[in-house]
Amino acid sequence: MKTTHIPPVNRSPHMVTHVLDVVHPLGHHLSRIERNDIMDMPGIQMIICNVDSGHIEVTYDLKMIHLDSIEEHLLELGYMRKGDPFHRIRNGLAHFVERNEMGHH
Repeated sequence: MKTTHIPPVNRSPHMVTHVLDVVHPLGHHLSRIERNDIMDMPGIQMIICNVDSGHIEVTYDLKMIHLDSIEEHLLELGYMRKGDPFHRIRNGLAHFVERNEMGHH
């Protein structure tokens, strides 16, 4: 009987960091409760919020969660991505980089 070697699955985390530029229509800033809610998502390691600029820096394990899921959760909390051309390009680049990283791991 011939046996085949199955390579081990790489279970080490693949940590990435992206900056999301968000606004809330009522001018709210990410509250501690909302921040904790995001931190409870699987794979989220760290969130740094800059209240003045609307930047949310998120570090997460790409093997457990994807940028789309994080953005979707922020939308559920009432936050929207900034829509000017610079921020649309930056967000598109973040998604492009993430897809490339996913394809290589």
